[in-house]
Amino acid sequence: MVGAVDVVEVRAVDPADDAGVLRRALTAHHVPPELRCGESRLQCALLVNCLGAWSPLLSAKIGVADPTEPVRRQIALCDVRRMDWPADVDVGTLGMIVDASNVYFHPEGPHFLAGYSVPDEPPGYDFTYDDVAFFERHVWPRLAHRCSMFERCRHVGGWAGLYAVTPDRSGIAGLVDGFANLFEAHSFTGRGVMQSYGVAVARAELITTGRFSALDLRALHRSRFADPSRWVKEDLHI
Repeated sequence: MVGAVDVVEVRAVDPADDAGVLRRALTAHHVPPELRCGESRLQCALLVNCLGAWSPLLSAKIGVADPTEPVRRQIALCDVRRMDWPADVDVGTLGMIVDASNVYFHPEGPHFLAGYSVPDEPPGYDFTYDDVAFFERHVWPRLAHRCSMFERCRHVGGWAGLYAVTPDRSGIAGLVDGFANLFEAHSFTGRGVMQSYGVAVARAELITTGRFSALDLRALHRSRFADPSRWVKEDLHI
């Protein structure tokens, strides 16, 4: 039960100095001293927002509107009986498979890991796993339709995490307008591992030289959201 909610009204200020340099970011709201449990500040000469689903929280602290939304993604583990495996296939050597139904799966230890992006999943910081109901409604039918070895598989468990989702489902990268030292690289919506190396190299180049050369990421700048024709649309959303 919520006993009380403290609302603190503060005067809006520019967190950057006259040169556009971001000097610091407050990580906790000011509260009356008697209610203060602690306060910390990030002292920074350079700041890169790479917080993924939590990027809007940092952006809000420095007055930047962030189009990213945290959206729950669930993953299930299932067990496939050895007798149901194809005799001529070494299942353990299979890589990640993304089906046309948008379910994806791959071997995970003695089990199979499978996930599916529920189209109408509401945004929010939700880590609840819907257990066997998620598996039987969204995952199992798609697996069984694709491959007969999954027809009699058994739900083992699963978990939920967060994706950082933008309007076009592509990441945000670049120097934030209005700041000389605030960069960002986040919201790659499940493709961060695949794109991380290239984004990191390009980000380092932008920070050290002020421009892109080997890999131009200007198409991923947040300014594109003001014009839908500039969106970098990603249709494969696992």
